[in-house]
Amino acid sequence: LFLAGVIYFFYRYETILREQRERVYGKPGSIVEEVKEQLAVDKPVQNEAWEKIMKLIGSDNPNDWKLAIIEADKVLEMVVNTFSVPGDNMGEKMKNIERGDFQTIDEAWQAHKMRNRIAHESNFHLSQRDARLAINSYEKVFQEFDFI
Repeated sequence: LFLAGVIYFFYRYETILREQRERVYGKPGSIVEEVKEQLAVDKPVQNEAWEKIMKLIGSDNPNDWKLAIIEADKVLEMVVNTFSVPGDNMGEKMKNIERGDFQTIDEAWQAHKMRNRIAHESNFHLSQRDARLAINSYEKVFQEFDFI
């Protein structure tokens, strides 16, 4: 009779502990199922500006490539403005950014120079290769700052 009482006591004790854990942490596996359901329903957030840039750079039209670079440079300007550094234009601001704060500053400069050539040289011819190189440079910068 004593042995039956001890077994019953441990059984009830485990049941109470399990119920308390479920109240605090939820049922085992239920959190995993909830996350799977949310991921199945919610689509990942897409960066519309980057999608537009990628659509333009994928075009066969050289004017679309130029527009893609100009649009990407606008995004780069938003990134540079987050640093709150002094400067009248983007070039001056980029000069004032510490290299340690901006690991891909060289890529940003390279891409921004391409944008300046597009904007300031009326007869500038942009090859698809150069356009893709510039967009790849922008992409590295945007990845560093979790923009894409």
